[in-house]
Amino acid sequence: MSRRVVRFDLRGSGGNEAAARARAFLADDTQSDLSLLLILDEASALRRHRQAYEALVSSNYTDGMLCVATGPIDGDPPLLELPGSLTQAAGVIWVPDPAGITWRTNPPGPAIRRDRRDADTGLRLLLDVLSQADVFRETLRRLQAPGLVVNPGLRLAGVGEGQNDFDQALAAAATRLLAPGAGKAPALTSRYEETRAQRAAVRLRRDGPLDNDVAAARTAVEEAAEAAGDLPRPMAMFTGTQEARAAMSRASERLLALRDRLERLFSAAHSSVGLEPEHLDAIEREGVTLPSVPDFDATETASTIRDYIRDGLDNRVALPVLTEGLNRWQRRLMPLGSRARIPDLRRACPDEVITRLRHAEPMPGSQWWLPLAGLTSTALAAVGPLGVVSGPVMALLWTLLVTFTLGRDQPLARRVGAVTGNAVAAVAGVVGAVAAADFLLADPLPDVVWAGLLVLSLVVALGAVLVSWRARAQRWVERCGLAQAGEAVEALLGVAGSVSGEWARAGSKIAAADAVSRMSVALDQVGVAVRERAFRPPAEESAAEPDPRVTHYLSDLVMEAMAPRLRVLVSGTTAVHGEQVRHKAAELFEVWEDHVSGRSPYDTPPFGRERQLTPERRLNEDLPELLAAAGADPRGEMRQFCSAGEIPLLDLGAEPMTVRFASQRDRAALADSLPTGVTWIPSTQFAGTLRLLPLRGGVARQSWAAEPEQEAAR
Repeated sequence: MSRRVVRFDLRGSGGNEAAARARAFLADDTQSDLSLLLILDEASALRRHRQAYEALVSSNYTDGMLCVATGPIDGDPPLLELPGSLTQAAGVIWVPDPAGITWRTNPPGPAIRRDRRDADTGLRLLLDVLSQADVFRETLRRLQAPGLVVNPGLRLAGVGEGQNDFDQALAAAATRLLAPGAGKAPALTSRYEETRAQRAAVRLRRDGPLDNDVAAARTAVEEAAEAAGDLPRPMAMFTGTQEARAAMSRASERLLALRDRLERLFSAAHSSVGLEPEHLDAIEREGVTLPSVPDFDATETASTIRDYIRDGLDNRVALPVLTEGLNRWQRRLMPLGSRARIPDLRRACPDEVITRLRHAEPMPGSQWWLPLAGLTSTALAAVGPLGVVSGPVMALLWTLLVTFTLGRDQPLARRVGAVTGNAVAAVAGVVGAVAAADFLLADPLPDVVWAGLLVLSLVVALGAVLVSWRARAQRWVERCGLAQAGEAVEALLGVAGSVSGEWARAGSKIAAADAVSRMSVALDQVGVAVRERAFRPPAEESAAEPDPRVTHYLSDLVMEAMAPRLRVLVSGTTAVHGEQVRHKAAELFEVWEDHVSGRSPYDTPPFGRERQLTPERRLNEDLPELLAAAGADPRGEMRQFCSAGEIPLLDLGAEPMTVRFASQRDRAALADSLPTGVTWIPSTQFAGTLRLLPLRGGVARQSWAAEPEQEAAR
């Protein structure tokens, strides 16, 4: 693969002269490798140089061509005419103004004229960048579409620019440190906060009021479950649901009494600022024993906050995000009071569970298949020689059985439809069986067969009624919610256990919350101090990529300023902590400025931590500028090679094509901080971003027609 880009200048030549120069160029034996060809031409002469481009394209010497066309174009509207052979084989870059403007595309900003004396330098820099083989190939790859013409913009890293400007480096680091919403705050927990795994059952004094209510509720639910469990048995058809309903009603009363007692306790012991003697008396009267919990540990809390801030800063989390994380933790630590947990009691034992037990709905009606069983039973009884007698008797028996089972739970007046349907089915079975026997049986059935059919008829009738009753009873028990009632008792105790833990931890949590609140204000005031120093006039927020060393040292300053506050986090007002931490931060900035005076701004300050860097990652002083140039926003401010009057010819709605490039030597230090897709070049001279803005449709036009003879001779 060729590492050499060859330049060929066609400027200042007419049509025939350009063609002759192209042929002479191709015939020059000293040009051994023409694989990558960078052509420099005038925009107004491209069409006249058609023959020269055809010679270059058809020579088979070139593997890739870029054409940089300089100068304005004429016409109303302006039109850039291009030889078709050129646009099909080469990428075309139009440079109407080599001096260019300083300009951003989004949001569109005003164009700032550059010094006209800088035109030659600007074009030279552009050509030097395009002469880097890897940049050449990447640019050509972006311009593969036939007929595509672009206008270039360029952001290059300046050699040594801003290396000793401490204010600029600090402003860039502070901009990142104070960026709202940058990063995700680390998790914050303490042993004063209950987790699900730590949640313990409530401890009740034996024979205390609450303990008695719990025992009564459990007993009542167990008795109701036992009564309901007997209901599907055959003998329960004779007693009905009265006993089960009474047991369920008692269970509902006990459940409600337990929930009400807990609600009264939660209200009596409610406090969001710590438990007073009257709250403790209310807890004691109900027989609740508070669990043992750790006391507030100032050293542990300070260590937790210190590690939180350090971890956040090491992971490039902004101070506003860290401050908000402390504020969330403080709100989480503050007790809400036990009254706020009353809705949890009602979720643990919903009114629906109590209502379903107290006012159990009627048993379900008969199943759809029950009349079919009656029809079958009576038909079997009516087949024999005395079917006209046994059939109606069985029909009457069937109707009585159905009436008996359906009337165990509801007045018969509400079951008339079901009873009538079963009676009609039974009669239909008798009539159908008698008629079928007369028609199909020439002789009466033997007595043995008839007796067997009668027995089978009784078995079908009794079995169907028993199966129907069992299924209806089971469905009714399920609908009454006894299983949920048992769960409700334990759920109520679970809420009580959680609240008793909150009561026990209230003092420690409030002390921790107050300490966190003081440190949150202190950290916020450190941010104020950083903003005051880093952005004091003429410095302002910087979009440049901050130097990692200055970023680390600024983080060290934050930690050093917070250290005295963390040592005394249990005392003092938030105002005092805020004032003192700002004073400390200002002192540290003075120390830092004095230290870097006459030194590099990247020298480790007295409060900074030494960081061991591998040789591949050792940072040189121009790294921030390299990062800013190679990582520039493609729509941001950079040098655009056009005038303000040519901006309307550019397609600003299209996404700019971008070629980022930097030295292979700096890859280890730069790669993690730059966007993907950077072109790494052998040269250590260049690092930056090449922006390629396409022209609007209709501004450039391909031409395949031959020029008039007189035009070609110019």
